[in-house]
Amino acid sequence: MFCGAGWLLWHELQHYHWHDIRQSLTTIPSQKVALSVVLTVLNYCILVGYDLLGVQAIGHPLPLSRVAFASFTGFVASYNFGATVGGIPVRYRVYSTLGLSAVEIIQLTIMLGVTFWIGEFALAGLAFVVAPFEIPDKLHMPFKTVGALCWVLFAVTVSYVLLTAVLRKPLNVRGKDIQRSFADAHQLPFPIISDGDGAIRQAFGVSKSLGIIPGRITYVIDPQGIVRLVFNSQLHGEQHVAEALAMVRQLNDQQKAGL
Repeated sequence: MFCGAGWLLWHELQHYHWHDIRQSLTTIPSQKVALSVVLTVLNYCILVGYDLLGVQAIGHPLPLSRVAFASFTGFVASYNFGATVGGIPVRYRVYSTLGLSAVEIIQLTIMLGVTFWIGEFALAGLAFVVAPFEIPDKLHMPFKTVGALCWVLFAVTVSYVLLTAVLRKPLNVRGKDIQRSFADAHQLPFPIISDGDGAIRQAFGVSKSLGIIPGRITYVIDPQGIVRLVFNSQLHGEQHVAEALAMVRQLNDQQKAGL
């Protein structure tokens, strides 16, 4: 695929001399080049947040460095070869090596796609309001300008936001509880609590990072109801597991010793 893209690029550029390309680039002000680089870096940093929220939502948190690598390679492939040919296969390969199941990767991909396009709709609607233009007649659209289309895009965006605010419960696909399916697939001997309305986080005083990202705190509570461990880290997902297992083993040893 990359070889084919390289051949196509060479075929399109063979009529241009490197000197002409370099001279054309020198006509671009250095401030604009620097600004484009900064905005590109900022764009990919924001897109990493998409994946970071996604892996938290599916209940499989990963370290920031690994999520950033999967996000960057996935979006680069999507931008150059399309989501179907580039982005999805790359993400599947990277996330599968990080321990995500096929179902989890599908859930993550759907969440990323929906979130990305909702953002595109909102941005396009805003752009159509700020700089409206006429639609070419050859497109045979029922309206002549994008003025009406912007309100359609805004309606889709607002509907999605309201829907996520109202539906605060485990997602069911064709009557199947995803959380229950996850617990059964991994043979978990304990229930998984869904805290869609944030009541449990509020009761335990778990704040949000940057005011928008739900905090990640691991508690270990013994059979007497005493909190034995409170570990707070938004980025170090694997350390949550290690700290909790260490405390559980310590409590088991104490119980065996009769302490």
